[in-house]
Amino acid sequence: MIKKTIIGIYGTANVGKSMTLSSLGRQYVSIGASTHDDVSKGDYRAVLEHLNHKIGIQSFGDLEKFVKEGLDVFLNSQCDLIYIASKNYGKTRDCIGSFARKYGFRVIWIAPFEVRDRSMPSKIIKDECAKHLLLMGNNIIAGRL
Repeated sequence: MIKKTIIGIYGTANVGKSMTLSSLGRQYVSIGASTHDDVSKGDYRAVLEHLNHKIGIQSFGDLEKFVKEGLDVFLNSQCDLIYIASKNYGKTRDCIGSFARKYGFRVIWIAPFEVRDRSMPSKIIKDECAKHLLLMGNNIIAGRL
């Protein structure tokens, strides 16, 4: 049985949280996940169906208002796995923690991959991070994590 999980992608402004999460939804769709939401470009909030589980991904809004709205949408959609952006500390992290305790989710915190010397394009490293998040999601769904 799957352990309900929130994967919080955290960091300061402009470290690639949104870029990583945006790529993640497209990668899920490329391996067969279905959604009625448009994950083809830019920022989005989407509920996907993958391996008979609902997954919520919100690629925008690491502000408390947007985090709360996204978590509520994903709860009402009965998502088992949620990926969402957060600041390093403060109200967004507190909001995610409170939600998790109230509704029985565990939280795994992950920072997006960064290459600070500009030796590779940002998109490449963010796509790689998204691949790892997808693998982690599949392991959570399979009960290995």
